Amino acid sequence: MRTIVIVDPLWDGHHSTYFKIFAETFLKLDCTVIALCPNPEEMYRWISSHQSIAPEQARLFDALNSKKQPLSSFQ
Repeated sequence: MRTIVIVDPLWDGHHSTYFKIFAETFLKLDCTVIALCPNPEEMYRWISSHQSIAPEQARLFDALNSKKQPLSSFQ
């Protein structure tokens, strides 16, 4: 299994849409995804709402606060 890190410090406009598309694609390819974004709560809800995605493969972090612990580690 591969581990992929996706990082985007911006979350307005198309950024969140593309971020979710990249995360979904990698998760469906059976990769572990580490997501660094300004709104990890939204990513958590989005991943949890997609039954075709294995949420245990995602780890979400707040990209704007590097000292913060992971918001959610599904494993």
